[in-house]
Amino acid sequence: APNEGELPQYYIEGHHEPIIAPEEWEKVQSIIQKRSEAFKQLNYQKYSKDQHKNSSFTENLYCGECGNVLGYERSLERRGSNGTKEINRWVCRLAEKYYAVNGCSSQRFHQDYLERHFINLLKGFEQDE
Repeated sequence: APNEGELPQYYIEGHHEPIIAPEEWEKVQSIIQKRSEAFKQLNYQKYSKDQHKNSSFTENLYCGECGNVLGYERSLERRGSNGTKEINRWVCRLAEKYYAVNGCSSQRFHQDYLERHFINLLKGFEQDE
């Protein structure tokens, strides 16, 4: 049975021949670390919470599947030499909680989708008058 910390654990160096040479292991770990840092710095950056531009919709949108409040997420993606692209999405807060027993299976949707349908809704009111 696996020892998950119930008993003392010991590391015996050189007990058996490694599958990967220690030098190769360290080299790979270094590459993984560098790529991770580069991705965090260059490709994906969260906006601060005080830069929220969707206060009109905040806490006014509810999930059609479970009825929970929809939350807003905004990020900036840098895509090589093509510049940056702002990504605005809405998501059910219960769908984000993967550990929830009765989690929601609804998907994220983009801000553009919300704006398009909201404008169509307003146009419908105009035509009804």
